[in-house]
Amino acid sequence: MKIPILNFNALVVGLYLFFPIVFPNSFRGYSVSLFVALGLYFLFLSDGILNKTLLSIYYSGLIVSFFYIFVGSIRGEGLAFESLVFVYMIAPLLWLTIWSKLLLTVSIEKILILLLIYGFFGSVTVVLFFYFFNIFGGDTLTWLIAEPNVQFNEDGIGATMHVYGSLIFIAGGFFAAPNIVLNKSVRFILFAIFFSVALVSGRSALVLSLFSGFFINLLNQNKYNFLKWLKIFYLATALILILLIIYNLNEIDIKGFGVNIFSIFADFFIKVFQGGGDERVLQSKYLVDGILDTYFLGAGHGIGVPYVRNDINPWRYELLWLATFYRVGLIGFLIYSIPFYYIYKSYRCLGLANVRNGSDIFVYGGFVAILIASATNPYLESFDFQWMVVFPGVYFYYRFKSLHNIK
Repeated sequence: MKIPILNFNALVVGLYLFFPIVFPNSFRGYSVSLFVALGLYFLFLSDGILNKTLLSIYYSGLIVSFFYIFVGSIRGEGLAFESLVFVYMIAPLLWLTIWSKLLLTVSIEKILILLLIYGFFGSVTVVLFFYFFNIFGGDTLTWLIAEPNVQFNEDGIGATMHVYGSLIFIAGGFFAAPNIVLNKSVRFILFAIFFSVALVSGRSALVLSLFSGFFINLLNQNKYNFLKWLKIFYLATALILILLIIYNLNEIDIKGFGVNIFSIFADFFIKVFQGGGDERVLQSKYLVDGILDTYFLGAGHGIGVPYVRNDINPWRYELLWLATFYRVGLIGFLIYSIPFYYIYKSYRCLGLANVRNGSDIFVYGGFVAILIASATNPYLESFDFQWMVVFPGVYFYYRFKSLHNIK
């Protein structure tokens, strides 16, 4: 009777993941309740599912969060107390429980295929978003995002959608390890879909995730395999030719709009080299000044700098890592970084032991993509996106543990 129960639990988790992946930050009235109920169910009804190592990593971050939320509540007005406790203390534990249950009951191959399926559905929502916005107007999409907006003119293409955050992980992982999809036709279709969505998203972080995934894929190639590197050379040459063709075409009229396709690529590279755009550069100046003013000790969670980017949550900034350093100081930041270092260490050890597989590369590719994206996007400050760092952490813990069992 135990196996059917585990399968049922895994099915419930798999179905639940559809919402934070395909519709993140939507249906807030239901998503939070479902998340808490599911997490508490596994936390209290699954004895022994959380081991000491994972719990010790969580507790170390919990202590930092508790202290700096306390500091922030004393220094500030305490308006952010409840949301900060949930995001930094409760949600990570619930995600830890959920992913531990899923990874202990379902093979990683099935989980990654599920992520790709949800990635496909997420890409479909992008197409539907453009369609409904242009045909019926933005008011029909307020259930999905508070302020729907689509850019479709000579300056480029883009849309305000939270699903891009999920696609950063999934597309980054897929471009790092496309061979986990055995069917070549399906593999090619997914390549085309993720590339097209990144192109029209207007999100430099999503475009960058494709490059980071591809780079990780290159690092895992056999350096002495002449044919593989020859294919890479041909691919790079073809990419340069395509960019030159786009540059010469300059403008392609799509549905009556003059869209400068080359400007999409130009805007991406400009944002990357400028550190995310003028707004983020200005944020970095104030945050660095705040770090120096607090002598690297931390200002406290919920405390901002003399620059407001978000009127609803004035302490939040797009430069997540720099903002975190400002809030919790050097020591707190290093403690928060422990699970990230553990993921890197496990991934590296698997490579040194010559047992690194496609699933390892996929998960690590997705992790690196969201790690880079979070430098200029506060995705991880929403519980819907925290699975993208908890999942790699739990997965690589068990992989590293299995490596020791092999030895």
